[in-house]
This record gives sequence, structure tokens and C-alpha cells, in this order.
Amino acid sequence: MKTRRNMYVQQKVSDQDKAELKRLVRVLKAFHAVQASMPVSRMLLLIEIALEEGLTTTQLAGRTGYSVPVTTRQMLDIGEYDRNHEPGLGLVQHHTDLSDRRRNSVQLTPRGTALAREVVTLMRK
Repeated sequence: MKTRRNMYVQQKVSDQDKAELKRLVRVLKAFHAVQASMPVSRMLLLIEIALEEGLTTTQLAGRTGYSVPVTTRQMLDIGEYDRNHEPGLGLVQHHTDLSDRRRNSVQLTPRGTALAREVVTLMRK
């Protein structure tokens, strides 16, 4: 004799938590629209730059938890040209300190600013 499985599944996530998760999905889709396979490391880097523009690679590495070489590669990829000298995402621009050419800072481009604003708007919905 076949038994019927329970057709109702008890939900373990509250409605309020589901609403927050839906906001997160909208934010992730905004990043996905910029680059379909954008790694979380690039998303975090862009958000850290939006939080405080003008930081150096070393400062950003400390904030994101990634090494300086990884942060450098990620900054290149979201900049004008990626690490392979191909067109990048154009979300940030790099500035070299003229008094110390080893020191680079980064800030959002208009495209990066627009993405940051879109993310904030999606989080408020």
C-alpha cells in the first residue's frame, strides 16, 4: 500500500527574513547585470570603495580580508582595464600618488557610483 507524503512543508525561515533575503537577491542581480560571473570578492571590494573612496590597495586588502596581490588583481578587473589589459568593468579609477608612485588610491567612476546607488535603492525596497 502506497503512503501519501505530507504535501505541506513547515517553513523554517520567517516571513521577515524572507523579505530580507529577497532584497539580497535583488542586490546580487544588480551585480550580475554588470558581470554575470562577478565574484563576491569584487562585490565586497566595490562596496568598500563606495564606503570610503581614496583608500590604498593595502587598506582595501585589510578591509576585505584578501591579500594585497588578490586585491590588486580585483581592482584591475573592476577598473578601466583588467589584469590582462582587456577592457575592465569601468567601475573604479586608480590614482597614483605623485610623491610615492608605489602608492595607488581608488575611487568610483560614474558607472561605479550608479551601481552603488542602485544597490542602496534595492536594499531599501
